[in-house]
Formats: sequence, structure tokens, C-alpha cells
Amino acid sequence: MGEHRHRQLEIESYAELLRREREILDRIERTPNGGNLFLAHPFRLLADIGVVLSKSLEKEIRGLHPELSGLAETSYEALKASGQPQNVRFRVQGLFRRRQQ
Repeated sequence: MGEHRHRQLEIESYAELLRREREILDRIERTPNGGNLFLAHPFRLLADIGVVLSKSLEKEIRGLHPELSGLAETSYEALKASGQPQNVRFRVQGLFRRRQQ
């Protein structure tokens, strides 16, 4: 898969993630099978597109989304390696659930 080269974005907080969300979503959209890859393993895709989350932010996101505890590396790698457009393509319109204020 031809990977796009992006300057690295280091994201330290949830607020910063939300401020940069549109830019990150654009990167996902430009990545072949980006939406599908995000669903398979959002943290791997973010790293692949140059988005580096602080350890504390990743922990916070995992706390908001306990379903992310069972992410499959194998599925992500297989989809990424295939390089073939998928019959069903997901378009990501938001990264993660908004925290309750």
C-alpha cells in the first residue's frame, strides 16, 4: 500500500485531539481503506498516518471505549497489506465519543 507521508502530529490531550480532528479525519480519508483500517484498529491507523497520542490520552480513550480492549492486529495487517478497495467502505466522520462535560 502506498503510504502518504505526513508531518507528525503529537497530541497530548483530548481537547487537542478535538481541535485537530478535521485534519486527522482528512488524513484518514486520503488513506486507502482508511475508514476500514480505523475500525479494525484506530490506534495503529493513527500511528501509521503520523498521529502520535500521548500515553495518558490513549489510556483516557480506552477508558471511554472499553470495546477497544480487543483490537486485532492480524485483521489490521491483512487489510493494510491487501491494498485492494473493499466492497464496503466506511467513512469516518468523528474520531471518538465526546466526553460528557
